[in-house]
Amino acid sequence: MLHFYLFIVCIFFCNLNTIAQKALSEDSANYYIKNLPKNDSVKVNTLYRISAAYVSINPDSSLLFARRAISIAQNIRYDSGYFVGLKYNADPLLVLGKIDSVYTLGNNALLYADKINKQQFKGYGYFTMAIAKQYQYQIPASLNLYTKSIPYFEETNNRKNLGRVYQNTASLLYEQKAFTKGLAYAQKAIYINEQLNDSVQILTSKVAYANLLYGATNLSEASSIYKAVLNNKKFTELNTIHQFIMLHNLGALYFDWKKYDSSLYYFQWATSIKNKYQLEFFTLQHLSKTASTYIKLGSLEKAKLLLLQAEKYIDSETDLSDYLEAKAEYYTFNGDYSKATKYLNQLMDYKDSLNSVEVKTAFSQMDSLLYDNEKQQLINDRDIKIKILEINNLNKNKRIAFISLGALVLFISSLLGYLYYRKKQQLKNKDIALLKNENEFIAIKSSLEGQIQERTRISKEIHDELGSSLTSISLLTEVLKKRLDTNSNPEVNKISDTSADMVDKMNEIIWALNTSNDTANSLIAYVRKFANNFLQDANIELEFSEKQMNEYQPLDGTARRNIYLTIKEAMNNIVKHSNAKKVIMQVNMADGLHIEIKDNGKGIDFETLPQFRNGLGNMKKRMEDIGGKFTIENNNGTLIKLTY
Repeated sequence: MLHFYLFIVCIFFCNLNTIAQKALSEDSANYYIKNLPKNDSVKVNTLYRISAAYVSINPDSSLLFARRAISIAQNIRYDSGYFVGLKYNADPLLVLGKIDSVYTLGNNALLYADKINKQQFKGYGYFTMAIAKQYQYQIPASLNLYTKSIPYFEETNNRKNLGRVYQNTASLLYEQKAFTKGLAYAQKAIYINEQLNDSVQILTSKVAYANLLYGATNLSEASSIYKAVLNNKKFTELNTIHQFIMLHNLGALYFDWKKYDSSLYYFQWATSIKNKYQLEFFTLQHLSKTASTYIKLGSLEKAKLLLLQAEKYIDSETDLSDYLEAKAEYYTFNGDYSKATKYLNQLMDYKDSLNSVEVKTAFSQMDSLLYDNEKQQLINDRDIKIKILEINNLNKNKRIAFISLGALVLFISSLLGYLYYRKKQQLKNKDIALLKNENEFIAIKSSLEGQIQERTRISKEIHDELGSSLTSISLLTEVLKKRLDTNSNPEVNKISDTSADMVDKMNEIIWALNTSNDTANSLIAYVRKFANNFLQDANIELEFSEKQMNEYQPLDGTARRNIYLTIKEAMNNIVKHSNAKKVIMQVNMADGLHIEIKDNGKGIDFETLPQFRNGLGNMKKRMEDIGGKFTIENNNGTLIKLTY
């Protein structure tokens, strides 16, 4: 009889994709359930699998199966099945936008754990409630609930849910623009999921990691991860919410690269997923960013319609930055500069209100808990080693006592005692040296961390304080240029050009100070973007190639800035003096960092070199200051080589 039921289940799953295309009524669901095995625990797990298959295609049917399964689990006291089932009940509720029901589901799980006196299951309840608060953008409450779930998952060694806690915390940090801290949590999630060999969760945590890289302006690396995930055959198995967020961020990434056609392509793809599965979240940001893309493409009417839709979500969602920015752009392009200035001022005030003390406190509590857990693990490891050492010493003393019965044994014991003492002294001296080195390392580490924090603080203050002011100056200058005759008021153009130049230089300083950019890849991505924009304005073609790139090659801020300024000076000389039509830039990181810049211009006349001596001298000195090399030669044009 059991074989018959297993046969029915196999047929069911073989036809699941066909069945899932149709909306199931409760009567239809009951028909399928009747043909499942009579063993209740098997029935519960089978219903969960069916629910998971339906969650993206038909969330109502998915919820129907999940609720039936969790009800059976509770009736037969299949406790682990009940608490595992919280996820399968929460997923369709989230897709349907029933966030309050998810919170109630988690709270009921806490009450049930108390009722059956199984406290170890409380982590599931806290985790489910935390997800609900996260989707409602109640970030401090969500963090506190995630923090409460950690000890229970640690106690039961539930690494799968620990990975989800780290992954969701990384997403919260992304929302709060705490990108550096978020990357650490995303890496923890990737590490756990790789240990569990969970391919779908690995992709999900990599999407979270790429989102944080995008937020930290590591656009090249973020784009590389996004595309790898998009090309992975498991992409369609990701939660539709993660698919939507990733596609939205890809659109935003291409928007930042000013590739607006590509940006619109990914935004529209994300919109199709959002509409198909009726995802009721992140709507304000998505509509606003899509509207900004239409504005850049000159489709103001389409942008206006999207902004009108976005206004409906202002009260229900908390992140207003994209909306305010889109409104300012819209009114600027329409020539209504008073309204544009109004929204720009609201945008600056809104950014100042981010990162509240309440949110920072919640993150601090989670960091403290994780630190205490790691510290306790070190203490446990130390206690185990001490016990092993005590047992070994006890056995050794017994052997010495037995041998000491004879005179010859007494002599040997004395010799062993001397050797033991000598070895102990050597070990003691070694421990003292190690302790000294450790203290020196801690001091150096503290100093470096202080420098990193100071660099981060300075770059943030420059961005927040000077950035907003310079942006206001640029916008107001554009307003003046519209109102005044620039031929009779040439100072206006000069102010506009100067403010734009100051914004560029400020961005260079922020980029150099930001410690998250301390890699060779970040330098190459930044240089490539600069060279492309700079040469494009001069109608010079750029051919860029990379070989044997090392993904995680570190590069400190001083070296990054000196190499960048050297390349910038080289590009400036090409535009001013070379008469070139094409520039070839090659980057090779096989053994260090090698950059070649070659143009097809008239080359360099070494007889008239004195007029360029200061510029070339500065380029050579910058490279020598960081231990690098700089060479320049004629080779059917000018060839510059940088080595570091």
